[in-house]
Amino acid sequence: MRRFWKGMNKVLDWIVILFCIFCVLVCMYALVDSALVYEQASGSNLLNYKPTLFKTDSGGGSENRTLGVAWLTVDDTNIDYPIMQGVTNEEYLNKDPEGKYSLAGSLFLDSRNKADFTDPYSLIYGHHMAQKKMFGALDDFKDMDFLKSHTHGTLIVGQKVYDITLFAEMDTTADVSLIFQPNEGAGGQEAAEAAGAQGQSGAAGSEGRPGAAGSESSSGTAEGQNASGAAKTSDSEGAAGSEVLQYVKEHADNLLDSIPEGNLLGLSTCVDTDTKDRTLVFGILTDSGKSLADLQAEMQSETETEEAPSYVTPIERVFTDKKKGIRWSVLFIIIAFVIGFVIAHAKRKKRTAR
Repeated sequence: MRRFWKGMNKVLDWIVILFCIFCVLVCMYALVDSALVYEQASGSNLLNYKPTLFKTDSGGGSENRTLGVAWLTVDDTNIDYPIMQGVTNEEYLNKDPEGKYSLAGSLFLDSRNKADFTDPYSLIYGHHMAQKKMFGALDDFKDMDFLKSHTHGTLIVGQKVYDITLFAEMDTTADVSLIFQPNEGAGGQEAAEAAGAQGQSGAAGSEGRPGAAGSESSSGTAEGQNASGAAKTSDSEGAAGSEVLQYVKEHADNLLDSIPEGNLLGLSTCVDTDTKDRTLVFGILTDSGKSLADLQAEMQSETETEEAPSYVTPIERVFTDKKKGIRWSVLFIIIAFVIGFVIAHAKRKKRTAR
């Protein structure tokens, strides 16, 4: 019987040791997995695709290395990412700009918006990541002083460069259709009616043509109706943009006094995965007057004058990053506990053998 309990004691010791080793492995996996997620969210692996970081070819155009429909940069923040656009708004929730699965997903333009950002109101979505990655950086704009000192950004769309003037931060919910259904609010309905009228006029103009004079008359009428329908669509879209801007002015938590004229841009992120609460930052898009080639030349000039950044070792990064330091400290404690347990167990066995 004594031999049985001795054997059970050994089995129990090994179970405890294996459990501790298992815990260490789980912690290590969690740390590596978390590091990879935030590495993806940082966008550092995507900077090679940033239009300003590679030269134009001899023909004056950019090399074909861009991702998505645009590139968004908000000065002095972590927001420096390509903007994707899917067939639906779910496509890039868990897919990175290179098409790979990623929990961090991508920043993406609402599927109902035009990819060239010529809509009076365009909306970009992004995950709320920790460490101010992706649109987690929007939390800083809840501070009015931060908003006042961070009003500028850049949007590169093809060869066109837009300046972004940020002017408002607003907390709201996802069921505010005026904000979260671009081109499908009241203005969107008017645009649909105008498009329907335009289609009807085209159909009427393509029916029987009794003669040359009749054909010209019919064609002229159709062209006039088409032009009228297009004007109505443009006016309704502009009205929808104005409605959103007015709503922002009335409901913003932080609002600057000076708002330039231009197309409205919204940046949206969720506050928490289990709620409909959303944080948005709004800006105005204006033509910068620069081409992509001009911006590339400026960036190259600045790069040449800047000093090369000093190399920071991984160990230095661990102890200068507070959150990473805490995680690694926990891991070291667990490892030390396991080593200490194994040593103590070995000593106990030695004493028992004597």
